[in-house]
Amino acid sequence: MTFDIPPTITNAEPLLSLPCSEAEWRAADPDLWYALHNSPTSPPTPSFPQALRDLFTPTVDPIPGIRYSHFGSFIMINAICAQLWGHLKLRAAEPEINLDSIEYAIDQWQRAWGADPDCSMSPTSPHGPLSFNASALYRMANVRLFRDYSRVKASFRFLDVDRIIPVMAEDVSGTGWVRNQEMMRAVMPAMLQLQIPIKMGIKLVARTAALIWSVEHVLCATESGISLS
Repeated sequence: MTFDIPPTITNAEPLLSLPCSEAEWRAADPDLWYALHNSPTSPPTPSFPQALRDLFTPTVDPIPGIRYSHFGSFIMINAICAQLWGHLKLRAAEPEINLDSIEYAIDQWQRAWGADPDCSMSPTSPHGPLSFNASALYRMANVRLFRDYSRVKASFRFLDVDRIIPVMAEDVSGTGWVRNQEMMRAVMPAMLQLQIPIKMGIKLVARTAALIWSVEHVLCATESGISLS
């Protein structure tokens, strides 16, 4: 995310199940854990490969009922972002590669995130910040579907302003943009990304960002700001 480098772990490697719910993790004894684990409201814990296939497999039902724990949701949006990163790199050699499957997976993930009654758009949620942090990655993925700013992120590796500015000037200029209805998919999440600190209060965020604001939000807000500029 920061320097446009390949993911350390590919989506083909993890063979573990997705994490259980936070309530199960905090269970004080085996009996309470068993009761929570078998509760009808407890999110399922499929294997990571199965969960990834479910996200990318079209179904007749527009709301197939996919659910995750907060941590599981965070893992799956990271997996989608890794898949998107790979597709964007392949486009350098095969420009005709489309991103329809990524777009579908992002929509499926968003439905799963929204179906969680404990999901939150606040970093101070009593259920933890993971769903809040995952929402930032969701917005970044939507921006990248519309415009790939990987060259800008890659230029950050040099830590040299004189090398970063020309790349940003070229990518932010809007050259090659096609204004159409699909732009709204990137514009709306990008606007929401910048609205969050305004709704919480700029002064409050400025004083507490180092304590409650995740690095994911900072990095994703960079792309949101570039796309809106």
